[in-house]
Amino acid sequence: MKALCRAYSRKKGRNNVTVDDLIHVITPKGRAAVPDSIKAELLQRIRSFLVAAAL
Repeated sequence: MKALCRAYSRKKGRNNVTVDDLIHVITPKGRAAVPDSIKAELLQRIRSFLVAAAL
């Protein structure tokens, strides 16, 4: 991710890049890098927490 951000900032120019630009560029690659099994487990933990917190 760090290399991707650096490459993007070099391409656009250091003074022409915002944090929002970087987030827009790296988000799809970051999401693709996380395995589906981890995403499913995290979603299940969030659901369990919300159910427990509702009581």
